[in-house]
Amino acid sequence: MSRIPDRWLKYSPYGDTIDRFIALKVPLSEKHFTGIPEAKRFTPTDAIETLSLGLIIDLTNTTRYYDPNEFTDNSVEYQKLFVRGHAVPEFSIVKRFVSRVKQFIRDRSNRGKYVGVHCTHGLNRTGYLVCAYLILELGYRAKDAIKLFNHKRGHQMERVNYLNSLYEMERSRKTLTGPRYRPRDDRRNTSIIVSNPDHRYRRRHHSYSPHNDRYQAMPKRTVFE
Repeated sequence: MSRIPDRWLKYSPYGDTIDRFIALKVPLSEKHFTGIPEAKRFTPTDAIETLSLGLIIDLTNTTRYYDPNEFTDNSVEYQKLFVRGHAVPEFSIVKRFVSRVKQFIRDRSNRGKYVGVHCTHGLNRTGYLVCAYLILELGYRAKDAIKLFNHKRGHQMERVNYLNSLYEMERSRKTLTGPRYRPRDDRRNTSIIVSNPDHRYRRRHHSYSPHNDRYQAMPKRTVFE
C-alpha cells in the first residue's frame, strides 16, 4: 500500500521564488492519499496549476512518488537526479544541477517560467543545491544564500553537514569548468581547488534582504500559500 513520506504533512507545499527557483516538497500521485483530506494533498497537477513551472528537478532517491509523465504531458520539463538523503551530494551532482538550470535559463522560450526543485520535503537536498547555484553562479556568500533560502522556503535547513559544505564551497570557489591552472609538479588525476579564481565574485557578492530577488515574474497563487 502506498503511503506518504514521514513528516511530509509537516512542511508547506512550496515556498516563495528565489531568483528562478521555487523549492517544493515532493508532489505525490493520488494513490498515496488514502484517508488524507483533500486540503492536505499536493499532487503534480496541483504544482502545475499553482506555479509557473517550466522545469522540475527531482532530487529524491526513488521513483515511487509520481510518474514524470504527469509533468511532461503538461509541457513541464523533467530532470531526475538521484541524491541520497542525509549525505552531502557529490560535486558531480552540483555540476549537473547547475548545467541543467543554465540550459533551461538560456532557452528564451522559458522566459517567465520557473525551475521547481524538490527532494522529499523540499528542504535539505533542495536547499543545498539551490544555495550551491546562488554561491557558484550568482556570487552569494554562503550565509546569505542559506538565509535567503530559509526565508523564502519558510522552513530552516536542518543538516549541519550540508551547511558546512556550503561554507566550504564559498571558501574554495570550486569552478564548474575545472581548475584554472595546475602546478607543474602535480601529476595526479585530481581536480585542484582554486580559491576565488575569478575576480567577478569580488564584484558580485550579494547580501540578503527580502527584496533582492532579481527575477521579477511571479508564480500563480492558490490556497496552498
